[in-house]
Amino acid sequence: MRRTALFILFAVLTVVAQAGDKVIIGGVSYQLNDKKQTATVVKNQQVCQGDIVIPEKVDGDSLTYTVEEVSSFAFAGQTAITSIVVPRTVTKIGANAFADCSSMKEVTLPKGITELPAELFAGCSSLETINLPGTITKISYGVFRYCRSLHTFSLPNSIANLPHHTFAGCSNLQDITLPSGLTKISNSAFEQCTSLDSISIPTSVKEIGANAFRGCSSLSAFRFPTSLTTIAGNLFDGCTSLKDIHIPNSITSIAHDAFRGCTSIDSLKLPNSVREIGSSCFKDCNNLRRVVLPNGLTKIPTAAFQGCSNLERIPLPNSLREIGSKAFDGCASLHSVTIPSSMREIGGDAFNRCANIRRVYAAGAAPPKISSSSFDKQTYREATLILRRGTIENYQMNKQWCKFLDMEESR
Repeated sequence: MRRTALFILFAVLTVVAQAGDKVIIGGVSYQLNDKKQTATVVKNQQVCQGDIVIPEKVDGDSLTYTVEEVSSFAFAGQTAITSIVVPRTVTKIGANAFADCSSMKEVTLPKGITELPAELFAGCSSLETINLPGTITKISYGVFRYCRSLHTFSLPNSIANLPHHTFAGCSNLQDITLPSGLTKISNSAFEQCTSLDSISIPTSVKEIGANAFRGCSSLSAFRFPTSLTTIAGNLFDGCTSLKDIHIPNSITSIAHDAFRGCTSIDSLKLPNSVREIGSSCFKDCNNLRRVVLPNGLTKIPTAAFQGCSNLERIPLPNSLREIGSKAFDGCASLHSVTIPSSMREIGGDAFNRCANIRRVYAAGAAPPKISSSSFDKQTYREATLILRRGTIENYQMNKQWCKFLDMEESR
């Protein structure tokens, strides 16, 4: 009697434990559909470990079921799994199905899969190898987020859109091959990929979203495709190794913080196609020495070059009408500034902490609007304001410009 009881217990624990339309085999739970004779891998509370091979078919009481789907969160958080093989019968995998399987190193997916759902492998910090079938046509957001052990990756050519946070936080990713037909790289797609030192962008790409390469501290060079018209906000924020940058004539605007903290850039030429730059777009680029601004630019916005402490020279275009507050704050290496005759307003603290400016050339007959803090106090005391012949009285009578203690007209 005792021997019979032990046999029954053994069978229940190791072979099949059935509860209604579910079976658990080898720690993997399957939802059965008697009508279709199909099975779906679903989440359960048992611990899975080691190498998991999902079978093509599972047996129930009296029927055999084909495994066609892995549901959302099916294996999420199973930290003892080291690899998973998904059978060729599976055509659909749900969101987060393998998320946070932190010990999983390898995954094999079948050719029947056409979509990688949201955060499928997010947090799989040990994942080194994944074999993606060429049948995949769509990737959802955050699929490989925080897969910190990925070193190289190649995406199928059938992918047209790289969603937001696809590879964000993949801190060891060094080599990525993008599809030749890719049209969009979404927000934060490669954010904090700190080992990525170069990337080739296909000419088909028409949009690169904000923060796409933010914090990619090893990225040293970048070439924009000529199909692109806008450089998005915070695109290279914190890319401290970025030095070799080419901006094509197709670019018309550079958004806020686009190159903020790019401390290796030493010179930059913006093409004449650029009509707008955003606030703080070059803030804290403290090795930037020379900048060529586009001829059609009408405004330098707030904090655009703030903290560029090595900036020595920046010719202002004759189209410029406004310099925003703190635009050149902390540009301590500037020795002279030429204000074009087109200028209408210079904001507060625009040239604050620019204590080495010794010459300010004002080309306009009418003084532009300034505040008491537009220039550093030391500039007002020690710099020479050089004016067009016959205009010195206009500046002497202005309640702000008259703060310059030394004025003279050009000869």
